[in-house]
Amino acid sequence: MRAHLHILALSLAFLPASAHADTRTTSVSMTPMTPSPIPAGRGGLYTSSTDGKPRLVSSAGTEYPAGEARHIYTVAGAPGGAVLGDCWVDSTDSHRLYCKESAGNLRQRPDLGVPGALGIPASPAVFLAHADTAAGTKYLGGAGYGAASALQVVLFVAHSAQSVRYLACTAGTAPGGMVSDTLTVQKSSDQGATWTDTASSCSLSGAGKTCYSAGVVLLAAYDWLAVKIVRDALSVSSAFSCEVVVN
Repeated sequence: MRAHLHILALSLAFLPASAHADTRTTSVSMTPMTPSPIPAGRGGLYTSSTDGKPRLVSSAGTEYPAGEARHIYTVAGAPGGAVLGDCWVDSTDSHRLYCKESAGNLRQRPDLGVPGALGIPASPAVFLAHADTAAGTKYLGGAGYGAASALQVVLFVAHSAQSVRYLACTAGTAPGGMVSDTLTVQKSSDQGATWTDTASSCSLSGAGKTCYSAGVVLLAAYDWLAVKIVRDALSVSSAFSCEVVVN
C-alpha cells in the first residue's frame, strides 16, 4: 500500500501545469538562423542570421523585420480616435496620405514631382482681396478695387490639392458701435456655377480694425476662391483688405 502511494505522489508531481497558469519570463532568446524555420501556413517569430533582426512571419510566409515599417493604416475617411502625429491612408480619396496635425486632419502632398518633401508643403501662395467701400453682401476684388462687386471675383485658382491656411483682414475705418462686418473665403468647385462659404472667416467688430482666421480649408485642383463681405447696415467701415494664404 505504501509503495502505491509513493507511485501516485510521483505521478502527480510530473503532471503538466494547468492550461490557465501564467507563463512569465524576463526575456526570450532565439538562435539566429536562415532560412525561416516557421512551417508553411503558420505564423511565428524567429531571428534571422542574415541581419540579426527578429522577424514576425505571417501564415502567408511574409516576413516583417523588427524596426522596419511596411504598412500605413488604411481607412475610409479619418479613423476614430486619431491623435496628433497619427497618419493613415484614406481609401475614399485615391488612397492619399493624411496626418493629424494641430490644424486638423491634413492631406499630405500627393504629387512627389512638385517641389516640396512629403508632408512639407512648397512655398505658400498669398493673394490680396480689397475694396474701398461695400454695402450689404458684396465681394472684394483685387488690389486697388473701388466699390465691392455684386458678384464673386475669382482671386485664386488651385493648381493641385492645396489648403487655405490663413485669412487676415483689416479695415481703414472700423465698423463702430456694437456692429460687426464678416469676411469669408468662398469656394467654387464647378467654375463659378455655385459658391459655398468655407470655415476661413473672421469678423471686424466695434472699434476693431483687424481680424483673422486660421481655419484650414481643403481644396481640390481647379477650385476657385473669392472673398465675401457681409457689412452691417449700421456699420461705418471702409477700405477693406484681406490676405489669404494657400499652400
